[in-house]
Amino acid sequence: MAKDLVLSLLAVSSLCLVASAKPTVGFAADGTQFQVETYEGEPRWKLMPFLWTDKVVNVTCPGARDLAVFTAHDMDTLRTQIAEKGSAWCGWQHFIGLDTESCIIRVSPFGTFHVAVQVPPSSRLSLSGPKCTFSVRQQLSPVLLATSLGGVLLFLYAEPLSRSQPFRLSTGTLGFVLLASLILFFMLARNLPSKRSVAVAFAAFGSTFTGLIRYFFGRWIPSWTQLMYSPYMMVYFGISGLIGLAVTYYYDSEENVKLQNILKYGLKLLGLALVGLSSTMPEASAAFACLLIIAQLAGALDVGRGTAGRRPAKNRPSEHAVTPPPSKQLASSPIQPALLVPFASPPSERVPPVPQPDVGWQADAHTPTVPIAKEDLELQDSPLVQQGLVLNLATNRTIQIGKSTYNKLVLEGYQVDRQKGIMTPPKGHRPSTTHGARR
Repeated sequence: MAKDLVLSLLAVSSLCLVASAKPTVGFAADGTQFQVETYEGEPRWKLMPFLWTDKVVNVTCPGARDLAVFTAHDMDTLRTQIAEKGSAWCGWQHFIGLDTESCIIRVSPFGTFHVAVQVPPSSRLSLSGPKCTFSVRQQLSPVLLATSLGGVLLFLYAEPLSRSQPFRLSTGTLGFVLLASLILFFMLARNLPSKRSVAVAFAAFGSTFTGLIRYFFGRWIPSWTQLMYSPYMMVYFGISGLIGLAVTYYYDSEENVKLQNILKYGLKLLGLALVGLSSTMPEASAAFACLLIIAQLAGALDVGRGTAGRRPAKNRPSEHAVTPPPSKQLASSPIQPALLVPFASPPSERVPPVPQPDVGWQADAHTPTVPIAKEDLELQDSPLVQQGLVLNLATNRTIQIGKSTYNKLVLEGYQVDRQKGIMTPPKGHRPSTTHGARR
């Protein structure tokens, strides 16, 4: 019955709001007070500058210990929100209990918006007493603009950032600091009223942690000012950052291609998420994200077409170039060291054999060598390296570049010659049979 009274009250409120701009106040059967107010926004076709405009509604109910605020674009949705108790987020201060009389919500500046506040009967409000007050603040948000710009930059420059060691170290340090902040928040939320279920999993560690907080600060729940200016908290976050820096530096590897790809695509997804959350219209944010993806794909296709167009001209035989052996022969047949030296073999070994008269070994010995441009030798990688392989001279077998065996041999002092496609062991090194498998 109380639910029916609430729905009927909201139906009457919707009619009154059309005729008057004053908020409608009423009580349900259980004494719960509802106050509804309607705000007229901008038309949806006026994107600029309202796309990055922050519209904040501050609801203040003097004497209220707990209140719930519901928002919707139409009255039917508002009734559904109230019936399902889908209240809006009122900010961190209201969540942790520092300010229970006010609720700060952000609404869209486009279209009509309804805001309803529900006050329980335990609060000191009556028909003749003080009512909840509504105040609206609308201004251009620098945070939304910075979020949008940061998302675009992260998406476009994800690849160079993933290869930058200072960026990776900074990201690891920041991640550990955020983890330390999350642990601190859960430990403090464990002592808040009606919030004990949040940190049940941290009960074993929480007793000792909160005991230390009580010892250092003199109270179970310190204020944010105490936390921000406390030297103990600075030491706590400083140690967390140093641990994150050390762990990231220890496990960081520029040769790990998989890790760089994970970081690159993770930054791209983060950039798209920031773009999607940086405006007050979800449709416009989704359109911007799709434009970024289309631009990235178009650029990749252009690069691929340009590379394919230049490839025949680059591989066309000339007086300074020699056709390399087919890639299938390199991958399937055993690789000999002589084949890895660029253009060191005579031309007769690099072309399919044809029937020739037996003229003896002197014919091969006096075969003239083909002149090769010096810049081609310095810049061109071995065909074996272009396939992602390199020959280990200690075992006379090929291994994959960037894999565990390759990284282990590099750490042991093996020298890599990309032009010849070989790995030379250090002096005095005994070859091991475990380094011969391709990994």
